[in-house]
Amino acid sequence: MENLSFQLEACVNCFHAARIAEQAGADRIELCENLHAGGTTPSAGTIKQVKARLQIPLYVMIRPRGGDFCYDEEEFAIMQTDIALCKNLGCEGVVFGILKENGEIDVNRCRRLVELAWPMETTFHRAFDLCPDPRRALEELVDAGFQYILTSGQQVRAVDGIDLLVQLDELAGGRIQLIAAGGIRYPQLQELLTRTHLRYFHSGASVPMPAVFPGSAPFALSDILINGEEIKRMKTLLREYTQKQTRSE
Repeated sequence: MENLSFQLEACVNCFHAARIAEQAGADRIELCENLHAGGTTPSAGTIKQVKARLQIPLYVMIRPRGGDFCYDEEEFAIMQTDIALCKNLGCEGVVFGILKENGEIDVNRCRRLVELAWPMETTFHRAFDLCPDPRRALEELVDAGFQYILTSGQQVRAVDGIDLLVQLDELAGGRIQLIAAGGIRYPQLQELLTRTHLRYFHSGASVPMPAVFPGSAPFALSDILINGEEIKRMKTLLREYTQKQTRSE
C-alpha cells in the first residue's frame, strides 16, 4: 500500500464494489452488507474472496443485525465467532461497536472483542455518534485499545460535525485516530481538509447498481455500488494535500 499521510477508506458492500474501490485507488476498505441498515457482517464467503483477491487492507464490519447496538449473549457470541473468522483469514482489521441501553460504551464487552481481535486493528464504528458524552467515550475507547473511531462528529454529515471533530482530534492527541465519515464526497472532503487536521476519511460514494437482467429490477431497487470515479477524485485530492504537506516540511 502506498504510504500516504492522508488515507481514504472506501465502504463497500460486495466483492465487485471492493474491486472497484481498489482499482480507483482507495487505501483500504470497510466491507459490510445491508448498507440500508447501516451495515452488517458480510458472509464468510465474501470476506474470504475479497481477502484472497485484493491487495489493499481489509477491515470487516462485525455487526450481527441492524437496529440498535445493544446485543444479547447470543449476538455477542456471534460477534466473537465472526472476529475469529476474520483473524484466521488474515484480515487487517475489524469494525464494531457495543453500547449500553443508556447510550454509553459497553467498555467491558468492547475490550474483550479488542483482545480477541489482536493483532488485527479495531475501529469503533458510528455507534460512537450516539454516545451522550463523546469526550468520555473517546477516553474509554483509548483505554479499551481501539486504534480508530469512525465518526461524523455526532451529526448526519461530517461537515456539519466539524467543530466536534476538531475538539475530539485535539483530545485524542494521536492516541487514537478519528476517521471522518458521513456524506463525504469531493466537496466535503475539501472542506474537511481545510478546516481540520484529520488524516483518515471514509466514503461509500454510492451509485445505483446496474441490473444486468432488467427483469430483476424489482428485487434490486435498494442495491448500490461504489462510484469509482468519485473515489479517484478524492484520492487525487488527498495526494495533492500530501504533496503540499511534504513541501512545507
